[in-house]
Amino acid sequence: MSSKSSGIPAKDMDEQAHNLIKPAPKPFLVWKQEIKPRPASRDRSSVPQATLDRLIESFGLIRVNEKRLRESYERGDLFGAAEAVEFGLAEESLWHALQAMILLQVEEAGRKAAADLRRLLRNRSEKRITKQEGVAGEFNLINESSVEYARQRSASLVTRITADTQATIRDLVGRSFREGRTGEQLARDIREVVGLLPRQATALVNFQRKLEQEDRAPAKIADLTEAYRRRLLLQRGRMIARTEIIGSSTQGQQEVWGQAVEQNLIGPKTQRVWIDTSDDRECPLCAAMHGKTATLGQPYDNGIMGPTLHPGCRCTEGISEIDTAE
Repeated sequence: MSSKSSGIPAKDMDEQAHNLIKPAPKPFLVWKQEIKPRPASRDRSSVPQATLDRLIESFGLIRVNEKRLRESYERGDLFGAAEAVEFGLAEESLWHALQAMILLQVEEAGRKAAADLRRLLRNRSEKRITKQEGVAGEFNLINESSVEYARQRSASLVTRITADTQATIRDLVGRSFREGRTGEQLARDIREVVGLLPRQATALVNFQRKLEQEDRAPAKIADLTEAYRRRLLLQRGRMIARTEIIGSSTQGQQEVWGQAVEQNLIGPKTQRVWIDTSDDRECPLCAAMHGKTATLGQPYDNGIMGPTLHPGCRCTEGISEIDTAE
């Protein structure tokens, strides 16, 4: 399957991770660089509106079989009522949107990593390599490995998004049954919460119930509920997209570094370093990882291969120590 991407503009990602390079004394052919926290102003996890729109449009393709829902619900078959939601079109749309976004970000991050690596190699070379001469090495950024990563990652995400939505619907069916709501009311409620996490759906339903208790006009309740639903969907879409943009960037970097080892541009013992964003949104887990190093192709001491550490993680990586291939 293929899909035309909505487009993600190029970003200036992590230049501060490469701003100071210090040659080690001979005879050791190793060069190190100082790593500083990445400033929030250069947060590469910003999400283009077109990407958000495409994700939310996909959520809107989740369909409710209202006849099956009402029949199951009215005879007390809550499991059957929860299963009356159809994900087919939404899953396909999400798969296309996510795969296109991931591949585009792998390519963008790979180009940036290649440029950074060439600059590092020029700066540490014993002979002066001019910008015009450049550094040897061609990198194939969209290859079998990156395509397979995008395919598997997008499929895994679709499965998780579907499971989250099913959990949301099960919770709502149970709550509606306890509150004595009709099948028609349940169908309307489900249409409003599809795509949301269970906690978001709970917040939306609580908001709607509060408006109903205030005896607001039905049209006003519908308008306010829809506005709140839209905000929650945007939050959900941003969380998914931001996490995948960072994860795909890590994949793009590691793809370039692996190819550089294969081309003998750098040695296999080259070290990479974990870089967090030091700002008021920094979490303790990310702060604890800042400055930790790992050899190319090997996991960090927490057992994972690189960012992301959690949903919404904004960490990145950089080369901290180059092992020459000589």
